[in-house]
Amino acid sequence: MLFIVLGMLLGLLVEFGVSPRILTRENLKLWHGVGVSLYAVQWCCAALVLWKTALRSESAS
Repeated sequence: MLFIVLGMLLGLLVEFGVSPRILTRENLKLWHGVGVSLYAVQWCCAALVLWKTALRSESAS
């Protein structure tokens, strides 16, 4: 549950915190790096949720 909430919060942060700064080209190199890092952590959260779900369904059958 923690990784689901964390992934959703990271998505909101990218959408409303980082993306506007990239579009206005405000310190573009910094904000692009921050955005890429947040997307990477978001994908890691999604992979962990998928892995835990697969393990849970495998043990149930």
